[in-house]
Amino acid sequence: MAKAFIGLGSNIGDRRKHLLAALAGISDLGTVTVGSPVYETDPIGNIDQDPFENAVVGLDTTRSARDLLAGLVEIEDRNGRRRDVRWGPRTLDLDLLWYDGQVIAEPELIVPHPRIRDRKFVLAPLVYAAPSLADQDGPYADSLAAVDDQMVRRVTGQLDPRTLRWLAGIGSALELRGSDGTYVVNLACDWENLNGSMFGGYLGAAVLAAAAAEHPDKVPTTLTYRYLRPVPCGGEALLAVEHNRRTDRSADLSVSVWIDDLEYGRAHLSVVTDRGQVVASPAVPQVLPMHRCRPLDELIDAVGQEPGNSVRSWRPLENWDIPDLVDGTSGVVRAWCPNPVEGLDDSYLSAAGLFMAVDALVWPAAMLAAGRLGDRAIYTPTVEISTRFADTERLGGWCIGEARVDHLTTKWVAGTIQVWAGDGRHAATGHSLNLAIG
Repeated sequence: MAKAFIGLGSNIGDRRKHLLAALAGISDLGTVTVGSPVYETDPIGNIDQDPFENAVVGLDTTRSARDLLAGLVEIEDRNGRRRDVRWGPRTLDLDLLWYDGQVIAEPELIVPHPRIRDRKFVLAPLVYAAPSLADQDGPYADSLAAVDDQMVRRVTGQLDPRTLRWLAGIGSALELRGSDGTYVVNLACDWENLNGSMFGGYLGAAVLAAAAAEHPDKVPTTLTYRYLRPVPCGGEALLAVEHNRRTDRSADLSVSVWIDDLEYGRAHLSVVTDRGQVVASPAVPQVLPMHRCRPLDELIDAVGQEPGNSVRSWRPLENWDIPDLVDGTSGVVRAWCPNPVEGLDDSYLSAAGLFMAVDALVWPAAMLAAGRLGDRAIYTPTVEISTRFADTERLGGWCIGEARVDHLTTKWVAGTIQVWAGDGRHAATGHSLNLAIG
């Protein structure tokens, strides 16, 4: 059985339909094991054409590299691929990027693909799907910084290989209906937690979406969310916004989350027209490179738990053998956190991604403090999260999160979380209060 990674692209007609058709065909060539989110990217070259949608999938296959390539070409042909213009528009473009660590240079077959490291629309989804993947020149993740100036826009969550569908991205999962302080959101089960309720980060993101609807010209500075009870996935939630204070330059809001006339959560947040520049902040910590970490869904699966969809779709990278991602001695948990709205110029959605890191990282930090990291028996439901946003502008593809436990009792866990952008800018500070249930 060989492992292969395949790049998918389309920019003609219904792009997502073409990508789904490609997935169906690829699944006949082996077993799809993992898949990146879909990224929208601008075309290369000087040809006037529409943006592409791109993704990468991993495949276990018994086919040789040559036979696999032939199967990919056949899928392209079935979906109307034309090859009359180099780098021109296409219904479907399938590239064999990597095949079982082999180096092959034959007519019409070169693997690894020679331009992986030069093209962010290939490199970003490949690293998301397989952060430890490497070739003879080293780990692919180490090349991300070199293409940081190339713009890609993440538009979905990652692929669910069990159902061959892309999970809803946080942006599309937060489409609100309503106006004037009353909004309705569909509780997308693609953002459910390990226990089947909605991921706390999603609920904070929904509150931020409501604030954005009220104040699109401002940016968030603080958000505190109090969990009154777990929110079940599916159905609808009502977001009721109340202004506690409002001026031309700033506003303080309260947002309540209601389902069937029962209040499930309550938030307080502040927004301003100009947050100001960061002039002093905690220094970004030294961390292990991405290729030495594992996606959180794989770590959770390894201890016998079923990861929730939110973990699959968001996929932070951690290392439970070296919890702090440096030397295992500092007593903190550090993680690489993907930006779920990479490429979208929306301060509220960027803040939502930071809030997700604040919510998620206290859990492994609590297990580390209790000496039970990797033990599936401990459960730490969140009671309250507060976050202060320092910089939410153009955070790039990945952030670095650091969580430490301030105190741990038999009933409570209190922790502090810092988040930095991948380029070292300090992005947020958070505090989380959790129940400690063993």
